[in-house]
Amino acid sequence: MRSWKYLLPIPLVLGLLATAFEVNRPSAMADAAKAYLAALSTEQRGHTKFPLDSPERMNFHYTPVPRQGLALREMNSAQRHLADVLLSTGLSSQGIIKAHTIMSLEDVLKA
Repeated sequence: MRSWKYLLPIPLVLGLLATAFEVNRPSAMADAAKAYLAALSTEQRGHTKFPLDSPERMNFHYTPVPRQGLALREMNSAQRHLADVLLSTGLSSQGIIKAHTIMSLEDVLKA
């Protein structure tokens, strides 16, 4: 039987889709990145920005592994929202839903 516990709430999905449609302009990603970085503390920015040739750039996996970046759980709700807006500038609406669905599986991986 499928557990509905891990599905995204409808208001969140609709909000992410609306954000995706609103940011359909060339400078949207740059604007979203600037807003996101401005919302972070100096220490948080240090965990967020890496040189393009950093090995950390390719350190992403489906399973939990040690990372040097800033975790979503270390952000306040406004910062997480700005991270979502930034993510939405580079993904389609289906991509946003898929990314958030994958993120919601963290509880499954913990178990």
